[in-house]
Amino acid sequence: MLSTKVCAAAFSAAVVLVAVGSASASAAAFLSSTTGSLSATALETQVFKTLAGSVECTKLTGTGSVTETMTETQTASITYENCTAFGITNASVSLAEYLFMANGEVTILKTITITAIGCEIIVPSQTVSSVSYKNKSGQLEIVPSVTNIEVEGKNTFCTFPKGRDGTYKGASLATLGGGTISWSSAG
Repeated sequence: MLSTKVCAAAFSAAVVLVAVGSASASAAAFLSSTTGSLSATALETQVFKTLAGSVECTKLTGTGSVTETMTETQTASITYENCTAFGITNASVSLAEYLFMANGEVTILKTITITAIGCEIIVPSQTVSSVSYKNKSGQLEIVPSVTNIEVEGKNTFCTFPKGRDGTYKGASLATLGGGTISWSSAG
């Protein structure tokens, strides 16, 4: 009887270990053939909408470093250029620092400020969703369809209270120098 209980306990422990191992092995992940420098460019206009109106940027330049060949997260620095806000040219967007997660979430690591004549839009650090990923011949297409972004408008022409009414869309393409990068729904 004692040996039956010991065997049952050992079997139960083995099942738990296999279940835990399977859960972590099935997490979504970014996969790369090597480590190195990551770059990104816009595939379409980047559109950020707030209560004040739309901010559109036709150029996106991204950089990052791939330090592991399989990871659930990837940081990137994004520069937005050729931006208009509410139909006004010469809008500027501060450097954006993001932590992309393979599960479709993104963390804005530091406050982003969008500035146009008489208007300042503040996007604080936060985690948002959702972003999808498409594998494209060794490159990775990043497709955001983000909603509920916390934003606040300041200054004369766009004062509005902090709220979760911002949205963001605009595909981009990530390339790994000297290698390939992809996404897997089950790492």
